[in-house]
Amino acid sequence: MKKLLLAIMLIPSIGYASLINVTTNPAKKVSDYVAQIQSNSTSMYKGILDIHTATYNLIWNNPDYPPQTIISGFAPADQTALFQYSGAVQQVLSQANPKYVVLSPNYTITPNADGSVNLCSPICASGQSCIQTTSGNLGTCGASIGIPNIVN
Repeated sequence: MKKLLLAIMLIPSIGYASLINVTTNPAKKVSDYVAQIQSNSTSMYKGILDIHTATYNLIWNNPDYPPQTIISGFAPADQTALFQYSGAVQQVLSQANPKYVVLSPNYTITPNADGSVNLCSPICASGQSCIQTTSGNLGTCGASIGIPNIVN
């Protein structure tokens, strides 16, 4: 065993993973692996949930800046992507845990042709557009423009 262990340590291309495979305890039970996988899965779900919640709060509950100011800090194409990713993460969280409560701000999020978004508060009626004010503050709900509202 000492010669095999020494050979593994001297051959870098084999690496650490091979060392584990050589010295693995064959008596380890499948239930041990199952327990580790369950623990990892729970930790992964909690980690995704915690990061998503923290990111949500940085936008919608930011003590220093209103949401539109935070969103405007992103490049236009990244603004729409932010809401697409957020929606995808919320779907994963909901599928993994039916008790998950989707985080939903009281804003209508209207995409623009350049990928940027406008925020209107309160949520506009279906089919209404968000008319951005010239001051850069939150917009108001306006006439229908045929773009479905993206509500996250």
